[in-house]
Amino acid sequence: MDPVVGTFEFFSTSCFVRGVGCKDCLLTIALSFKFCYTLFMARLYDVQQLLKRFGIIVYMGNRLYDIELMQIELHGLYQAGVIDRLEYMEAEMVLRREHRLESEYQKKKES
Repeated sequence: MDPVVGTFEFFSTSCFVRGVGCKDCLLTIALSFKFCYTLFMARLYDVQQLLKRFGIIVYMGNRLYDIELMQIELHGLYQAGVIDRLEYMEAEMVLRREHRLESEYQKKKES
């Protein structure tokens, strides 16, 4: 279950009516914000930070190889069930885009 979507099920109606939050609602909000920062990955740096959360630091000296190894590590995390589908798909999209851009750059540089 997506933590952001799932948290809204725990809110009681009385909290919204009175404009205050009960302890359970505040705890749920705090837990949901813990996971929110991983959403909307846009850069390679964001993917590196995701991998770093699990102790994975990739540096091979060639940016293209780095991206390919990050894809392998990301797939392993997803298969192990450590990251959810949304995080995996966003990170995979970023890595595919960066791989394409880096391949184009290296081809252009060679010619």
